[in-house]
Amino acid sequence: MSAVLLLAYILFGIFSPKEQFDKIPCKEVQIVIADTLDRHFISDKEISSMIRNAGLYPKGKKMSEINTDLIEKKIEENKLIKDAQAYKTQSGIVKIEITQKIPVMRVMGTSGDYYIDNEGGIMPVVSNFAAYVPLVTGYADKEFAKKNLFHLADYLQKNKFWDAQIEQIYVYPNKDIELTPRVGNHQILLGSLDGFEEKLDNLRLFYEQALDKVGWNRYSKINLKFKNQIVCTKN
Repeated sequence: MSAVLLLAYILFGIFSPKEQFDKIPCKEVQIVIADTLDRHFISDKEISSMIRNAGLYPKGKKMSEINTDLIEKKIEENKLIKDAQAYKTQSGIVKIEITQKIPVMRVMGTSGDYYIDNEGGIMPVVSNFAAYVPLVTGYADKEFAKKNLFHLADYLQKNKFWDAQIEQIYVYPNKDIELTPRVGNHQILLGSLDGFEEKLDNLRLFYEQALDKVGWNRYSKINLKFKNQIVCTKN
């Protein structure tokens, strides 16, 4: 008899807290969006509306009725969002943590107006925020932007010097690239994307050894098309 009572006590201790938790109503929903100082593509109000419209808003529902997996999947349908994590707390709160995508360039070319993120995916443009990234114009279709230009833009963003320096990327019909810097009145003719890292390394060395001495407005065009050569056109 005592063994039966002991087993019942153990089972009660195991299952009772969970059963009690399942009956708790959600009293609050907390939405946290990471990196809102740098990026503010989406707001907590928009997240709330998204899950309300899907009938998934948890406030007032019992914890057992709240499906956090469905909440996450619904939020991640938004192409501005990289990741969503939803979980329940013992105090009756459902927390939703959002990670936004990181744009590396904005394309306004023959294929429309959109961002490319740091994983090579397409992000829509939102009316209430513009990211501080290079603007791509000219003959840039989506395929070229995602598979080719993405590597250049990602490199620029990860390099502190070039991230602050390059304002615009122009794509010619033959896919040669021209860069517009923020400092100086010259254009940078990069040519093809082959070996662009080495070309930019040579250009930075030229900046430090030549332009700092003769002035940043001395030349109208700096041509990097030819291997290990920098050809300059004077103003």
